[in-house]
Amino acid sequence: MDEQDKQLFREAMQGVQPLKKKHHRVTLKRSGKQKSSTTHAKYRQQLMRRQHFGNDTELMERPEAHFPPWQLTEPHQLLKANESIFHAQASVQPRTLKRLKRGTYPMGASLDLHGYTRKQADAALHQMISDAQQQGVRGLRLIPGKGHRSSDYALLKSHLCHWLMQDDRILAFCTATPSDGGGGVLYVLLKKG
Repeated sequence: MDEQDKQLFREAMQGVQPLKKKHHRVTLKRSGKQKSSTTHAKYRQQLMRRQHFGNDTELMERPEAHFPPWQLTEPHQLLKANESIFHAQASVQPRTLKRLKRGTYPMGASLDLHGYTRKQADAALHQMISDAQQQGVRGLRLIPGKGHRSSDYALLKSHLCHWLMQDDRILAFCTATPSDGGGGVLYVLLKKG
């Protein structure tokens, strides 16, 4: 700190008195905003359930009878339409990840999920992964879209990312390059069959 900075600091601190107690404790009171964010979260959860189960009230009331538990958990994070995402297991080679992110890893199959419900998307995704592994395909292109009809969030993309993180057959996935669809497309790397 040079002399000019010291002088500026002294001028700024002129008239400031030190606190008398060494330890101060600040107690925060909860405001009404906590309640509104909880209400918003419940609304989002209802919206996601409707998108997943459609108008089938039996499914909405007893979803555990129809789906494995990992599919029923809400995603940890709702993604915005153009938000970039990246996830990889530690065992994946950095060079392979670089190719995946750049879009130069060979994509052997593609699945367009526009207009699918969560249930339909899940069934199609798992069938595609099984078929791809049997055929020795390791690179997949998933197209959930950007979710223009679901407010600010891409609900299907959010759920796909959550499912992909849970699936042992997936080594890595990331947002596609802008020239290949950007935030509306995911590149997926599968384990060898």
